[in-house]
Amino acid sequence: MKPIYTFLGALVCIGAGLARWLDLNNFTEYPSGFPTQGPYWVRYLALGAVLLLLWAMGQAARPRSLPQPRPRLGCALLSFGAGAGLCMTAAQYLNTNKVLDWVLPGLAGIWLALLGVYWLGLSYRALIPVPLGIAGTLYFLYKSFLHGLTYAANLHRIGVVWEALAYLAALWFLVKLLRLVYLPGEPGLAGCYTAGMWAFFLDSCIIFPQGVWTFLSGGGTMTGLLELFCLGLVGLLGLGCAFSIREG
Repeated sequence: MKPIYTFLGALVCIGAGLARWLDLNNFTEYPSGFPTQGPYWVRYLALGAVLLLLWAMGQAARPRSLPQPRPRLGCALLSFGAGAGLCMTAAQYLNTNKVLDWVLPGLAGIWLALLGVYWLGLSYRALIPVPLGIAGTLYFLYKSFLHGLTYAANLHRIGVVWEALAYLAALWFLVKLLRLVYLPGEPGLAGCYTAGMWAFFLDSCIIFPQGVWTFLSGGGTMTGLLELFCLGLVGLLGLGCAFSIREG
């Protein structure tokens, strides 16, 4: 069966991303991140509606199997790219006294780069021990907690809350992918499919454009933009994974 649900889900994500971009440019106060028009909860309602729709499409798709070596070069390139970007991020923090700021992205970068080996259809389990895969996901958990600790806990600051959710979405997808790669029998296809679509929506379509907007507005740093670029690549990897899973 053609991946019609995945294609429709991708269009929904891109449309929602465009709507968010218009909201950022026209109805958001840059210094604080507060909406200037309309109630803030409408944005969260729209977020929940899109996530619910993606979940419903995942149920309708009924993921069946992950094709064995078949051209998955795109996913491999995304893995290599995200891994290289995270290693560059680690290098930016190497001279600081915050060890987690360079150790965790470094481990995540190595793991994601080596994950490209799996997408090329080569042996993965023999090459990379499970602990490295687990450690590689901790960066995304750390970043989601860091946002909650660094910024004021205020639901009105939509961009901050959504960025924390984006890191959690990336964490959820990569944990599902880790399970898919290491456990025999390709378990959890439906969960990996849905998590990949959610990661694409939040990471690639929502948060990366928001990071670009912040940088162009003079409020971001090149390192911060690089981090969000890597997050966007993980979201694209989620979409690529969803397309790689055959719909039943």
